[in-house]
Parts: sequence; C-alpha cells; structure tokens
Amino acid sequence: MMVDGHLSSRDFSLTLFNDTSYLKGYHELLRKFLFRSTHTLPALGLAILEALPNKYNKRFHHLAHKFYDEIQVLLGNDGVLFLPTFPQSAPYHAWPLLMNTFDYIYCGIINALGLPSTQCPLGLDTQRLPLGIQCIAGRGHDQLTLAIAQEIERAQQGGWVSPSSLPTST
Repeated sequence: MMVDGHLSSRDFSLTLFNDTSYLKGYHELLRKFLFRSTHTLPALGLAILEALPNKYNKRFHHLAHKFYDEIQVLLGNDGVLFLPTFPQSAPYHAWPLLMNTFDYIYCGIINALGLPSTQCPLGLDTQRLPLGIQCIAGRGHDQLTLAIAQEIERAQQGGWVSPSSLPTST
C-alpha cells in the first residue's frame, strides 16, 4: 500500500507471487511454521492485512492520507526531518524478524508515505556495528536529503568506515 494511491490494497501479495496469483496469507503462515515457506513473517503479515475487508482498509487508507498531509505541511518545501534508521545499532541477520519485529517502523512509515529518505552513516558503536540516521524531506525534494548527507559526510571527514577495515582485538 502506498499512500499516494498508486498501489492497490492487494498489490503486495500479488507481487510476492510474480503477478500470477494472490498470496494466501494464512496458508503460507502455516507453511512458514513448517519451515516450507520462503517468505518472511513481516511479508506474510502484510499479505494477511491486505486481505482484510474493504471497510477496514478504507479507514486505514484515510488515516494514512491524513498523516501524509500533516507531514507534508510540516516539511513544506524546505523542511527536513531526522529519524533513527533503527532504534539500536545494526542487529544480527534476521534478528528483527524474531525479537524486535517493529523496530523497522521509522523506515517503514516513511517508505509507506512515499517520501524521499537518505540513510546517513554516523560511524560505529563500541562493538564496531554501524549506526545511522535517516534524513527525510517532503515529496519531490530528494535534493535536500542528498545535500544533508553530503554535509554529514564532510563533517565526519570521510563518512562511512568499513567495519572490516578496523583492527581486530585478540
């Protein structure tokens, strides 16, 4: 679902099956628990939510459009919003799917609204895991997020550092 109306409420589950059929969410969820599904739990959850009756979908679409309008007014033509990319340093692979299912929410909301966002690396934490923020602007103002990312990189005198390039402690 995209707020600006370009996607219908069932496009995601159709995309999961290469536009050949709709994902049967509950059936695929059962397959997941039997280790026979190739889809992630969040993907299955969205497919199940898409299948909700239209009266619920209409309400959610209305709320999403209202939120989109409020964010657009807040950002205007030159506003920028900074949000964490993730509320903690980089998790282990697949960890968010198992333990912190909704930690993606900062990125997820902006993605659903269709707003431009640029991930800005800020360095590494004490365990040498990446930390970063996302810079968000109003629709059609991608150049603002990119300019800010360049300034952040310049302020850090080089920007991103590969964790593998750091000396390891033994």
